[in-house]
Amino acid sequence: EMVNFRVCWNKKNYDVTFDLDKSVDKLKEHIEELTGLPVAMQKLMYKGLLKDGTKTLRDVKITKGTKMMVVGSTIN
Repeated sequence: EMVNFRVCWNKKNYDVTFDLDKSVDKLKEHIEELTGLPVAMQKLMYKGLLKDGTKTLRDVKITKGTKMMVVGSTIN
């Protein structure tokens, strides 16, 4: 099941469509493709910090229209 939500990083919004049954770690890989921010530098914030990368988006209650913050910086 796919869900549409928004990821906000570095004052930019990214519209994301992602499978609810994929893990937070897989989402981080997708965010790296979108933003160029390496997975190791990402912290995802949704109702607090998402620490367990093995949980699925369904487990962490991501729903349509959710806004998720990404905290992290690139090394330039």
